[in-house]
Amino acid sequence: MKFSQAVLLTALSAASAGALANVSVSTSGSTTTYTESFNGGTSFSVGRFDTPFSSDDFLFLTVLAPSSSYSFTTATPLASLSLSFWYSVPAAGNGTVSIAGSGLLPLADTPGNALQYLLNNPGSSSSGIGASYDAQFSTTLNNLAAGSYTVTFAKTPGLLTSLKVDDVQITTIAAAVPEPETYALLLAGLGTIACVVRRRSLAHSKD
Repeated sequence: MKFSQAVLLTALSAASAGALANVSVSTSGSTTTYTESFNGGTSFSVGRFDTPFSSDDFLFLTVLAPSSSYSFTTATPLASLSLSFWYSVPAAGNGTVSIAGSGLLPLADTPGNALQYLLNNPGSSSSGIGASYDAQFSTTLNNLAAGSYTVTFAKTPGLLTSLKVDDVQITTIAAAVPEPETYALLLAGLGTIACVVRRRSLAHSKD
């Protein structure tokens, strides 16, 4: 990528000042879904990029905004936490994602040249000249404790590196909570074991 293209990326990122808009959160039973399309704003720590002639915006990370994150809290342990999103990078090794202490997960190179990358709007509904020069990433973590979790997107260091992200979805499934009857059975079992141990101790003491 030439320097002039890097300057263009920098100028475009300056237009990405974040507006206030909340991640959409929906809950159905034990499943909670967090969705961020970056349209009209973002709940991530760094803003969005307004795509020309389109209402479909995306997160655009460059040298002026090298990383962006979103945190959420779960009051119950999780059976699973899944993360998926669409992204594009201008070359291999340009972007990473991390979640729940997973470390930096590298994002594979996406198709296309520099111009196609600049024109591309990542996402399942992308269309036009830059379409199909993106990829979808997904990962699932299992058996997590209750607490706070953070998703962080980052471009790798360097003036010419950048990262586009869109249509982020985080899905959590709460771990099953034992019914009161289960606790009652557990306590009864422990009580029985305690009685058996006590009787054996008394029998040994009489011997």
